[in-house]
Amino acid sequence: FMAVHLTALIREVFMKPDGADRDEAAVAETHQAFGGYLGAMERRLSDHDYLCDDYSVADIATWICFAFAQTLGISLEDYPGIQDWYARLQERPAIAAEYQQIMAAAALV
Repeated sequence: FMAVHLTALIREVFMKPDGADRDEAAVAETHQAFGGYLGAMERRLSDHDYLCDDYSVADIATWICFAFAQTLGISLEDYPGIQDWYARLQERPAIAAEYQQIMAAAALV
């Protein structure tokens, strides 16, 4: 479900950087949906280092969604457990390299 909402952000924010014809209702709905995901993740990560106890593909897939979502206006500011998890993942060399590529792509917009 997160990918569906991420697609809406890509369509409405990334593809319309000047805001012209942006569907603000879709953006607001997506922010609300992400709030639900973030709340559930914050609860899970309050007593776990990773989503499935050990580092797994679940962490990788979720991290990449959040990396893109942040470039499109989703904030992790109110979620310290997610921020800690996110930082742990970014310490991994493969994740760090991917993050650099995402930021380079975001800078093109």
